[in-house]
Amino acid sequence: MQRLEAAADQAIAVSGGDMRATIIALILANEFFEIEVERFRVDAELWREACSHGYTRGWREWTAEEIERWGQEALDRMDASHYE
Repeated sequence: MQRLEAAADQAIAVSGGDMRATIIALILANEFFEIEVERFRVDAELWREACSHGYTRGWREWTAEEIERWGQEALDRMDASHYE
């Protein structure tokens, strides 16, 4: 809980103590990450579709949870400039 409180304090401080500006910044950041997650989901789907049947023979279908986990792991490794 201390980590979250410290992060909240830092976000408020960056916004000059303006709570409304802090909330707006957090909403924008959330929208950005939602877009990035969707890009990774699409990338994973395209990768799966692009693989030949022979290459993937014997593999099981990926579950939505596996694709989401893979996307989160990729996000964790992603360089900020990857899509610029």
